[in-house]
Amino acid sequence: MLTKTQYELLSLDAMKKGIYDTVIKESAILSWIPQIDVTGKAILYNIESSMAGAAWYNVGDTWTESVAVPIQRTTSLKVLGGDADVDTFMNQTRSDQNDQMASAIQAKSKAIAHEFEKQFFVGGTTSTPDGKSFDGVMELVAQNETTANQTTVDWDVSDNVHLLNTNDTSGALTLADLDELRDLIKPGRPDAFVTGRRCRRKIGQLARATTAGLRETHDNFGKMVQTYDDIPLLISDWCPENIQDGSSGDVTLTSYAYATTRASGYDNSIIVAAKFGVDDFYVLQNGGITTEVIGTLETKDAKRTRLKWYVGLCNPNIYGLALAININPDTA
Repeated sequence: MLTKTQYELLSLDAMKKGIYDTVIKESAILSWIPQIDVTGKAILYNIESSMAGAAWYNVGDTWTESVAVPIQRTTSLKVLGGDADVDTFMNQTRSDQNDQMASAIQAKSKAIAHEFEKQFFVGGTTSTPDGKSFDGVMELVAQNETTANQTTVDWDVSDNVHLLNTNDTSGALTLADLDELRDLIKPGRPDAFVTGRRCRRKIGQLARATTAGLRETHDNFGKMVQTYDDIPLLISDWCPENIQDGSSGDVTLTSYAYATTRASGYDNSIIVAAKFGVDDFYVLQNGGITTEVIGTLETKDAKRTRLKWYVGLCNPNIYGLALAININPDTA
């Protein structure tokens, strides 16, 4: 039986379907995380700053009320996109083998997938944020240190129950760390771990040492995915592997620069544990990825198609995201 995402793909027009095919092939994350549409430009949601209580009573005792205290948060949509220009002469004379406009749109779709996946991790955390992209998981987990606001800009392991400090500065990963990271997701367990290739190699090495190895499963589109404890292990080339060493476990995100060369002192990776769904963690969008035919350009003999995506990340369950930090996957 087809999934909802697959049915939606089949209902798209040919151009839009081609865009989604490209995006999903480029991004392991987007083939798993649900994309939920919103009518406006943002969504408000409540998280619990404290749970409702319960107590034991004797007959005749006075009963007292105890309610959950909600805190309101906001996720705003951001604009991701780009223009695909095709020279009219080249399109007319070189489309006998490949449709030049289709090729240009496919290339732009790939760029959108890559940019989304980069911001999925680091959005809002860099040393020079531009305010144009949505907050990524590194920032969202930092914000979840407190339910009072969305302005926390560091990883404080002593106060943030959504962080697993594997080492105070930088060091080896163990399978026990991965088990502990799994257990930070509540209720239930993660739908996926997300990390880079270095950490994946380390996890595979550790798993083989137990003679178990990593199992494999299929994603929603038939691609093979490795699993740890039956939890899919999604791999992204955009997952940072150059995060600075912690200080007693803590990391100041405003000091992080995505372009930093990976070297000693800046060689840490992260592993994300995520539970997907409208109640936990999902992609928020308005209309999905759309195309707009701009048409013939005024200053050159070319036609332009614009691809755009009004998109954000929403994390209504603060226990639906967790991070393992201060991992150097090259450490034995």
